[in-house]
Amino acid sequence: MAVFSVSFSATVSDGIARTARDMTGADVAVSMPVIEDEQVDAVRTLPGVAAIATLDADEIGQGSSATAQDRVRVYAVDRDAFVRVQQGTDGALPLPASLKTTAGDAVPVVASEALLAQFGDALSVNGHEVRVIGRTAQPTPFGAAEKWVIVDRANLDRIGVSAPLVSRLFVAVGSGRDPSSVARAVGARLGTTATVTTTQDIVAQAAADPATSALRIALVAASVLVAVLLTLAIMQTLLLGSAARARLLALLRAVGYPRRRELPLVAWEVGPALLVAVPIGVGCGLAMSWLVLGSLDLRGFTGGSIAPALSMPLGWLTVAVIGFVLVTGTAVLLAAAAATRVHSADAIRVADDEN
Repeated sequence: MAVFSVSFSATVSDGIARTARDMTGADVAVSMPVIEDEQVDAVRTLPGVAAIATLDADEIGQGSSATAQDRVRVYAVDRDAFVRVQQGTDGALPLPASLKTTAGDAVPVVASEALLAQFGDALSVNGHEVRVIGRTAQPTPFGAAEKWVIVDRANLDRIGVSAPLVSRLFVAVGSGRDPSSVARAVGARLGTTATVTTTQDIVAQAAADPATSALRIALVAASVLVAVLLTLAIMQTLLLGSAARARLLALLRAVGYPRRRELPLVAWEVGPALLVAVPIGVGCGLAMSWLVLGSLDLRGFTGGSIAPALSMPLGWLTVAVIGFVLVTGTAVLLAAAAATRVHSADAIRVADDEN
């Protein structure tokens, strides 16, 4: 149960973090009606800003193929700048270097799986032939559209976008710098019309959700209950044989067995069971996590459109196993301490009376 609780909680937490990253696209995301070049340059000079990128176009285009025709969202970015902003992060958009290519008849694009499922790879946008060089099912930080293409801003004219408008700004924060502090500086520089969001803001908002809070409390309560029941089970098992164990140790001391060596004998009573219980408990916990979490829709907790991947953090799983061992060790120490309370003379007298 402890392993399952750790895995469940980690899966939800990682899912929330991934959703936050997908929504912002960078450490800090800025949305404004219009972002001028001077404002972009001003943000670039702020302390803590490592890299910036802009959404240079966000327009509704017309997609068509031999079998379908529908509206499609056209996003334009500076491919190199956006790759720098998302460098080293989970869930970075696939933006091949060939996206910058301006030669050839077809415009290179990255397309959503939803768009390709409707149109196929052979499609055109705004009457211009496009060449799909990348595809993904993950959402973009540019908006909620499901059918979209991303082009490099060098190809805006070639795909029929004549009046691009910069409305979003993405900021990568330097190593060791606080994203919240950088976000405040960005907001102060751009003014009240700017909406500044960080991944931490979204994570904190999700953590404050009553359903998520109740889930975490339930998992912690389950772990605590398991620890209490485990302690009681071990103590009862050891206490059942405490009288016989105490008499045995007292008789051994009477024939020269060293005092304060009771612990190894008591440990032998639970050692084999512990060696079996730890791997079986971990295995059952992992199996239950895989079976249960694989069939549950956790998007209601994470807020994303994609189900979170199962997470099994080695560190926290190790803590759960160590906690189990510590509880067992404490019970063994208490049983050993109880065994030392019987004196040799008392044990011999009791044995004589039983005979």
